Amino acid sequence: MRSRLLSILLPLILISCGTDLRRSSSYRFVQLTDTHISTDESKADLRAVLRTINRLQPAPEFLLVTGDLTDMGWQTELQAFKAIMDSSGFEYYLLLGNHDSRWSGFSQQQLESILGQPSRFCLPWHGVQIVGLNSALPLEAWGDIDGGQVDWLRRTVDKTKPIILSSHHPPIYPGGLYMSENAALFACLDSLPTTLFLVGHGHRYRSWWHNGMAMQMAPAVLRNRAFLMVTLRGDSLHLQHMIADQEQGGQRRALPLLPQDTCWLVIRSMQVSDEALHWTIASSPQLLSAGVRWQIRRNQGPWLDIATPSHAIWTLSD
Repeated sequence: MRSRLLSILLPLILISCGTDLRRSSSYRFVQLTDTHISTDESKADLRAVLRTINRLQPAPEFLLVTGDLTDMGWQTELQAFKAIMDSSGFEYYLLLGNHDSRWSGFSQQQLESILGQPSRFCLPWHGVQIVGLNSALPLEAWGDIDGGQVDWLRRTVDKTKPIILSSHHPPIYPGGLYMSENAALFACLDSLPTTLFLVGHGHRYRSWWHNGMAMQMAPAVLRNRAFLMVTLRGDSLHLQHMIADQEQGGQRRALPLLPQDTCWLVIRSMQVSDEALHWTIASSPQLLSAGVRWQIRRNQGPWLDIATPSHAIWTLSD
C-alpha cells in the first residue's frame, strides 16, 4: 500500500470539500508574466505571444498577467502595455510586480486608476475560483501580501470550491524568499482548498510544492516570448509551457482539482500550561491508519516526525 504523508503546520485547519466537479468540455486561460514593456523589443515580444495565443484551439477565455507589466513603472510604459493588451481582443486581468512600483513609487490605487482594473480580484470560472493578490510594494523589490488582503481572501472565497491563486512574487520559493514571511497568509492558505498558486518574477518555468499546494512559476514574455497555458479538463488541470510561433509546447504538468480522499483535521482548542502548548485536535478516522506519516513543523524549521494518534480526538503538546 502506498503510504500517505500528513504534515501539521500550527495553527492549521484542513477543510473537507465535496463539490461535484465532473465536466464534459475543456476550458482554458493563459498566464502571461514579466512583459517589462519599455523598448520596441519588449513590445514586439508581447505582440508575438499574443499572435500565438490567438491561434490556440480552443481559444482561452481570458489572459491573466502576473506582474512586471513594465520595466520602470512609468506612466508611458503602462499606457503602452494597456494599448497592446486592449488591441489583442482578449479579456484580461492584471496583477502588479516590483518593476511596476519599485522606481515609480506608484501606489496600487494610482496604478488601478491608470490601468482601469482592481488590484485584486476573485473570478468564478467553471466551478473554480481564480484569485489575484497583489504583492508589489512601492519603492521595494521584495513583495508582501498584507493583512488586509489576507482578511479579504478569507471573507471572499467559497471554501467548498477549488481555488487557483496568483501573485507576482512567490510566497515561498525553493532556496530563497521573495516575500516577507507572513504567518497569517500561510495559515489562511492552509485552510483553503487551493489547487494551484501561479506566480511570475523568476522569468522561467519552474514547478514545486508547498504543504500539498502546487506552486507554478510561468516563464517571462520578455526575451523568452513564452507563456503558460492552463486547461481545465474533467476533474483536472493541465499546464503547458508554450513559446511563441512554436506549434508544439514544452513541459507539461497535470494536477487534480481536489484531493481524491476527503479527510478532516480540525484544531478544536488550545491551552497553555507549564510553558507548553496543548492542542486538542479532531481527526478523520482514515487519518489514523498505519499508512499515514505524521509530522510537525515549528515556524520555518525542519519537519519532525510525531507518533500516529490512537484516537480521533487527541492532544498534541509542544
